[in-house]
Amino acid sequence: MKKTFYILALAFLGFASCNDGDPFNGQGMRPSLPGVSEAEIVGVQEAKYEPRFSELYLYWKPVAEELKASFLGTEVTFVTHSGKPLTTNIMRDKNFPQGYERIAVATKDISSVIYRSIWRNEKGEQIFSDYCKLKDLGLDIKNVNIGPDETFTTMHMPEWKETNEHVGTPASDLYYQVVGNPPYSYYEESLKILCGAMWFNENDPYRQLVEMDCWFKKTNDPGIVAYVTGSGNTTIICIGQEAVEGLIGKPISEARAEIDGVCYHELTHTMQVNNLNAADEFNKQCFVEGGADASRLICGGFSEAQRLARAKIAVAKKEDQTENPKQAPHPWLEAYDPSGFFIAWLRRYDGDFWRKFNYSSQLITSGWTFEAAVKLIFADNTTVAADIAAENCKNDILRGLWRVYKKDVESETVSE
Repeated sequence: MKKTFYILALAFLGFASCNDGDPFNGQGMRPSLPGVSEAEIVGVQEAKYEPRFSELYLYWKPVAEELKASFLGTEVTFVTHSGKPLTTNIMRDKNFPQGYERIAVATKDISSVIYRSIWRNEKGEQIFSDYCKLKDLGLDIKNVNIGPDETFTTMHMPEWKETNEHVGTPASDLYYQVVGNPPYSYYEESLKILCGAMWFNENDPYRQLVEMDCWFKKTNDPGIVAYVTGSGNTTIICIGQEAVEGLIGKPISEARAEIDGVCYHELTHTMQVNNLNAADEFNKQCFVEGGADASRLICGGFSEAQRLARAKIAVAKKEDQTENPKQAPHPWLEAYDPSGFFIAWLRRYDGDFWRKFNYSSQLITSGWTFEAAVKLIFADNTTVAADIAAENCKNDILRGLWRVYKKDVESETVSE
């Protein structure tokens, strides 16, 4: 049967032609053949890499105004953080227009990235361009500290204050060795990094802090390492003296990594929107505390060995934990790292997932749930749909994705 190919106009501003062969030996990709692509590819104007987040950003060349509605998204193939090839569709969702001019790809191997453009033809059908291998474009891919350098350069900063009840102690000296004295520039930089991970840009609804008081005090609770609280217009971040005291005598790099990680977790709370209307306490804790550990992981606050060890514990749990009503019914709703590391892992399907996840609390105004957020973000992602269908979870998206996550974690090894 003769196949009809739909060729869009070739004179598109900013398009590039880039033909290449199948990058993964037939693993899920159509071989690219010269002369038979159904549409032209949207060219990459600029590429940047955020090594802290392990995210690649591809910025598109301008698309002619009359064709913007036909440009549906990008199919991208790459090696995921766990070292496995993946092909996923990142669609141009009207709910998240901040992502229209670029896509984010969560990968440590930028040489593996291959993409093609997805269009809508005059019949309303999806059509695809040929593939383009990023490494063959000759782009100068620059490393960026995306928050401080690009997206939150002029971020509003609060008036800073400092409260230290342990000045002159070994724990205080170590704290200042890491954060500086006074610690304001450390917290400013950390906030910008954190916001770069959580949000697209300064137009997003991150919280505008009025006054920030940086406490170094005892928490008087061995289970509390640090916390965020507040009164009036003052937001307080407290780093517990007991926790820092436990780092004395360890290599400074280890102490710095732990304090940095704790700060990323707590600073996430200062930037989370405060009008979350969650359907239940478990979904709220998933968003708040799971989200804070997602931020900490994305910003480099956990080592790879820590991540994998904790993830393996989480995926070993039963999918349904209904014996104790005070316990989250499923591990993907369990606060802190069980849900947090899962949230961070979901960036494999869309490098902007964590940003869209935070923004979803503004779009789902009544009864926010983790499931509703995932359905909103992945509404048009055929890879996600196929993955959950393969796990016999077509109508249970989180269970299906958790099973994919479980297999990925169980097959992964990390050497440090």
